[in-house]
Amino acid sequence: MARLTGELDRVLGTDFGLLTVHQNPAFGDVDSNAYASSAPGIVDVVCGGRNPTIHARLEVWDDRPPEPASLWEDCDVLPWRSLPGAGPAYVAGFDPPDGEGLDVDDLVDARVQVLAHGRHQPDEGPDATVERYLFRFWPEPMPDPLDGPPRRIAGRRPAERERTPWSGAVHGWHLAGWGVALSCIPAFDDLLRRVELHGEPFSEDTLGDGLVQPTQATAADPWERAALGEPPGRTVPAPQSETRLVAVARAARMPEIVTYRHALEALVRLGLLGQVETAQGPRMVPNPSPRRAADVLPVPEADRHRYATAPFLDHTVLAHELRALAAWSPGGALRTTVGRVAVRLSVPASDVVGALRYTAADTPSCAELPDGELTAASTFSLLAR
Repeated sequence: MARLTGELDRVLGTDFGLLTVHQNPAFGDVDSNAYASSAPGIVDVVCGGRNPTIHARLEVWDDRPPEPASLWEDCDVLPWRSLPGAGPAYVAGFDPPDGEGLDVDDLVDARVQVLAHGRHQPDEGPDATVERYLFRFWPEPMPDPLDGPPRRIAGRRPAERERTPWSGAVHGWHLAGWGVALSCIPAFDDLLRRVELHGEPFSEDTLGDGLVQPTQATAADPWERAALGEPPGRTVPAPQSETRLVAVARAARMPEIVTYRHALEALVRLGLLGQVETAQGPRMVPNPSPRRAADVLPVPEADRHRYATAPFLDHTVLAHELRALAAWSPGGALRTTVGRVAVRLSVPASDVVGALRYTAADTPSCAELPDGELTAASTFSLLAR
């Protein structure tokens, strides 16, 4: 029977949802994740809230521990390897760790089970709950990072905003590359945010309400504000913004885009905004599936990478998790099937395909994918770096 040989309890606060268990003096290298990931000497967890109160407990066992109590909502089992001479493991949030740590020197090849409760509860207001985490370490080689039970995540974190139809439509613009094409141009940045938040068909007048604060406006009509903004408000070198603005104007078949009103007209001409008839008259609505920006605009070499990865932005976190799995694989190379990863991480096979497509666009040398359509049965190779 497994015996508990070490334990540590900590209560702490954090910010940005950060929580790690790591050895000093150096943090390990862990990519962002949906719940928990590990690298030698560190476990990284994404909390449910932005700045929750956390109760974390660390346990070291001499063998695989018994099944945990049923109160835990989220669970995963990860590889662990202690760093020689790095000392005990500490718990840290946003700030560096303080207080004592837990001895993990003997855990050269081991596993760590990460359990959580309260990640899916309100993290603010009178109903806010303490997020509880249990890290259970035990010696056991894990030669294959996919060799473990399916990850369990109980639901959406409070910090993950559920998209409205309006914000979903603007998100479609980003997937089509328009977030790249229109970035760094103040008028388009403002309009995209305003359309996303508006939530109902709009006219120029209703969209303009609150678009520009009176103290920011440089003209009596806020729609006549300069599309590129006014110094010193510019935070991007003017040539980059102006080059993009000229390209957008040409694609929209407009002689120039000088004002916010021109920018709104460009969104209509480019097909990002459509028009519907309402009881109040014609109104504009966002088109969730516009043409790809790269099909109507020249793609500067500096932006080529961002355009290539834009269609797969929803899969960036999972792509990082696949790279973490590859880092634990022999030789830093993961070779397996789409379906096996989907089962291990409890995600649809289509999400794994999206993550692989993102990696292939982001770092082509790290992904070896078969030609044609990827299915659950497809075999792929992925390098950690």
